[in-house]
Amino acid sequence: MIAALMMIGALALTTGVAACAPEAGEAEGTSAEVALTQDPSAEQGATELGIEDPTADDAAADQEEPQEQEAPPVRQPRRDVQATIDAYLEADPGLSKFFDNAAGYVVFPGIGKAGLGIGGAHGNGELIAKGKGAIGKASMTQVTVGIQIGGQEYSEIIFLAEPVDLERFTSGGLELAAQVSAVAITAGAADGADYKDGDVVSTRTKSGMMAEASVGGQDFKYEAY
Repeated sequence: MIAALMMIGALALTTGVAACAPEAGEAEGTSAEVALTQDPSAEQGATELGIEDPTADDAAADQEEPQEQEAPPVRQPRRDVQATIDAYLEADPGLSKFFDNAAGYVVFPGIGKAGLGIGGAHGNGELIAKGKGAIGKASMTQVTVGIQIGGQEYSEIIFLAEPVDLERFTSGGLELAAQVSAVAITAGAADGADYKDGDVVSTRTKSGMMAEASVGGQDFKYEAY
């Protein structure tokens, strides 16, 4: 009887131990998860197994995002150029429509002109482009033949209507035809002025007088800053 009871107790103990032991598959899965978390090289293995890194897309997006380029600073006109612009607007506020809408304009603060049968004029100025400020320096030379006696100094502004007209000036393709005349700036003079062949020429006498005031035949040179 005692031997039978001891045998029954041993069987019960063996059954309880077997019930508490984890299954082989469960133990292997738990060990694999721990290894993947603790081992730095497991990330590469995870990639090879097709397990995606949730942060990978964000990192790639940050690298592909284009960097914004800063716009180049707007260069302000020379002092004498700005003073000439202010003087023209003071003399005829109507010129603001040209300053506001033109693709660009060339300002010559001072042009010296003299003549006795054969005349000549020369001046240096600056090219202003809409939205870009002063972009280069310009020079003007003119030779005229005809009835002309005297000398004068004047300023001149040439308004360029469209970007193609601005490009024509910067490429050296602008030369005023012989018959071109300028709009003499006085109050209200801009009201009747309009573009012809893409430009409007306006002048303002600073000193002296000449019998001939045509701007035809002016030749220009341009040099970018």
